[in-house]
Amino acid sequence: MTYAQQSDIDTRYGSDLLLTIADRDGDGVVDTDAVLLALTDADDVINSHLAERYQLPLATVPPLLVKYAVDLAVYSLAALPTEEMRNRYNDTIKALKNIATGVQQLGLAPPPATAGQNATVVSPPRAFGRNQTRVL
Repeated sequence: MTYAQQSDIDTRYGSDLLLTIADRDGDGVVDTDAVLLALTDADDVINSHLAERYQLPLATVPPLLVKYAVDLAVYSLAALPTEEMRNRYNDTIKALKNIATGVQQLGLAPPPATAGQNATVVSPPRAFGRNQTRVL
């Protein structure tokens, strides 16, 4: 499951930015392979954080994750990221860490708790204690 598409970058930041950061060979055309790779990498970063709290793949993609994927991809594509790109990237990573720890919510139901994963330790009774010794 991908969280964002090339069109999402266009929608949020305009085609001029995408052309600036994703024209790898200077021919005036966006390198769609580079964009796809950056979006795939963004998905991997997002999934690495979401896996702490949610069962993947998600049934629905919250709009916030589209924004996060776009910001991660734009930062990844930019050879010389601007201060704004860097700030958005850092804010996204911070938000993803907050999601992983449960500080920030996505509005999705967490996965149901799984039963039967508790450990039980069984051992013989104590042979020695403070007021007891075992006589052989």
